Amino acid sequence: MQLPDTIASFFAIGNGADPAGLRDCFTANAVVQDERQTHTGIAAIESWLADARAASEWRAEPFGIAGDADHPVVQVHLSGSFPGSPVTLAYRFAMVDGRIAALEIR
Repeated sequence: MQLPDTIASFFAIGNGADPAGLRDCFTANAVVQDERQTHTGIAAIESWLADARAASEWRAEPFGIAGDADHPVVQVHLSGSFPGSPVTLAYRFAMVDGRIAALEIR
């Protein structure tokens, strides 16, 4: 399965790669919705990901992609040291100029 470069980078960073590249993945006013919370802007998204990494160990393994280039939906197997692990989630992206403008995880 071939993920768009930005989305592949996002998952690599989420799985523990250097978080410095996160700013290159998102637009300045990007919005992430996860666990009934909304995180708007790069600083909030960086905090969201850092907090998620600190809360438990986990790994996101994409296994399917649907949608189109502007609105890809990636199916992800998420496993780790959190209650209910493992789970399958849909990561719904909205892309603008090759960057993530919005992400909804459910």
